[in-house]
Amino acid sequence: MKGNDWTRAMEEALPEKPGFDPEEIARDCGLDMELIIYRRESMYKTPAFEGMLITPEDRERDRNRPRGWGAMCMCTACDSEFAAGYASGTSYDGENFSTGIYQIIGEDGQPYSGYAERDTVEAVAFEEGETVTCPICLADGELIRSKRLSKGRTYAMTVVTLEEINGAAVLIWWLMRKHFEQYGWAGLEVRPREAIAVAPGGKLVRFTHTKYSECGESPEKEWRRAQLNDPELIPFYSAEDGRPGRHTIGTYYIGDRLPDLEGTTGEKTGLVEYLSCGGIYAFKYLDIWTKHRNIENLVKAGPRWAKLVKEDIKEQLDRDITYNMRPLHLTLDWIDWSKMRPHEMLGLSREEFRSEDHFWTLQEIMAFYEARQYAEVTGERFLEYEKMFGIHDTLKLLMMDLKRTGFSTADKLARYLAKQQYISQETKVTTYEDYLDMMYRLRPERVTVEMLRPPHLAEAHDRMMQTAKMCRDEFKGEFAELKIRYKPLEWSDGELCIVVPASNQDLIREGAVLDHCVGSYGKKHTSGRPVFFVRHARRPERSWYTLNEDMTVFPPRRIQLHGYKNEWYKTRQGYGGHIPRKVLDFVERWEREVLLPWTAEERKKAKAAAEEAGAAGETKKEVNAA
Repeated sequence: MKGNDWTRAMEEALPEKPGFDPEEIARDCGLDMELIIYRRESMYKTPAFEGMLITPEDRERDRNRPRGWGAMCMCTACDSEFAAGYASGTSYDGENFSTGIYQIIGEDGQPYSGYAERDTVEAVAFEEGETVTCPICLADGELIRSKRLSKGRTYAMTVVTLEEINGAAVLIWWLMRKHFEQYGWAGLEVRPREAIAVAPGGKLVRFTHTKYSECGESPEKEWRRAQLNDPELIPFYSAEDGRPGRHTIGTYYIGDRLPDLEGTTGEKTGLVEYLSCGGIYAFKYLDIWTKHRNIENLVKAGPRWAKLVKEDIKEQLDRDITYNMRPLHLTLDWIDWSKMRPHEMLGLSREEFRSEDHFWTLQEIMAFYEARQYAEVTGERFLEYEKMFGIHDTLKLLMMDLKRTGFSTADKLARYLAKQQYISQETKVTTYEDYLDMMYRLRPERVTVEMLRPPHLAEAHDRMMQTAKMCRDEFKGEFAELKIRYKPLEWSDGELCIVVPASNQDLIREGAVLDHCVGSYGKKHTSGRPVFFVRHARRPERSWYTLNEDMTVFPPRRIQLHGYKNEWYKTRQGYGGHIPRKVLDFVERWEREVLLPWTAEERKKAKAAAEEAGAAGETKKEVNAA
């Protein structure tokens, strides 16, 4: 079948209605939410007179019944209305309380309709945004004031299905929307939005059922072919929370209904294996597959290897989406694309690949790939080093220039470090590296073999650190500039705080008080691996813990976090202390909420400046040419 004929046949065969139950999927993906919409109304405080005959006296008494501000509530689950009291937003029980309602809760624990006030015994206050139970259908819904829905509110979710159509594997994106108005909701809408088909020969073809414009998007009457590099495909839109803009959170795959693609164009893509292990970015996986067909061999080698591919794709795209950066073509650098066999693609032997004694994590396999660029190391030997020194220090060990160490092989250096006492296993390589840096910086002309391998590394490191303390502050200007630049990173949660050192003397003083090697970190601090002080907010001048971050990579990577003597001091149980959980949680939160967004913004600014400088250079060339 020719290309045009195949395209027309696919346009006619693509479905207009989903093959799944929208209500069932809405429950699974959290789109079955309901609202309790309330508005303030004047109500009678007491029940109406219910006599058989209404006399003039009754009318007069009815006219004089007291009134108050109540709330008329509507449940979107049953479209019924019920009455409640109105909470005006004043202080409630000594706490700040925004607007809401007072609902009557009976002795049986069930809600009832009726006017209620703050002093009513049965009244329970519900603040806007809390969950309220409808007294009519007993459905739970989020309490919201009607005026906040003056422009409506839409919750949307993208549902992706993998289907076989005319012998082709097709990914179809369905848009599920639930729209609420001030006085109800318009129901659950499901419509097709986009489709990606694997054409014969392996080319990806895009079909769309949506028209895009500056005002938004609208559905079209039928499917049509579209350009695959359309800027709207970044990847597919899903506004789960109703906010404008592009989002991919909320994409839902019907993973338990994957078809058997045998005999279709998707048979040799590995797409089913990728989705079966929890992958959610199928289009980006196919984009990689079009450039590296051998990725199929890796994902079909077993679920544990398919999960590594899934995790790396998700990690890269989640970071780009979080900071609103356009996802580019992904490259899984830890895979050798020049190889075809799965174990060779990862640099492992056949026995290491098949062994079930150890299941490689993504962090390990990426570190192993990086280590192989600097040293010849097998997977088995890498795991031995990792067991001794941890992932990061193992990578440092294998990347270390052996000429500076005086050891002929990494094995000999590892055996030497393993014998060292009074240094924790996870910091032995870092301590030795610090020792070498200080020695080559302070006395490069007097380095001997005996100095390169001291019998007691901990003592030699401390002596070298004392020598470094006496050095003058050669980084004064650079420290002052970095103090200003890193000022936005100084942060506190009320109990702990992050402080940026103002001079090299601050580092030397920190190292002297805590008896560790940060006093020699002046060059590291000024070369992209800054040092931060973790301290009590009430005593920010008192040394406590020292944090070292690598900001030459993105996202930034923590190099080390240590307190007094690197936690290697005498305790009742022996040598070795521990870092408190609250310190670890505080540092992780700071890295996640402060450091990562700031670094992403700085990278954006640097990129924009580079592009602007490039454009200015081109303009200058044109002027000179004229």
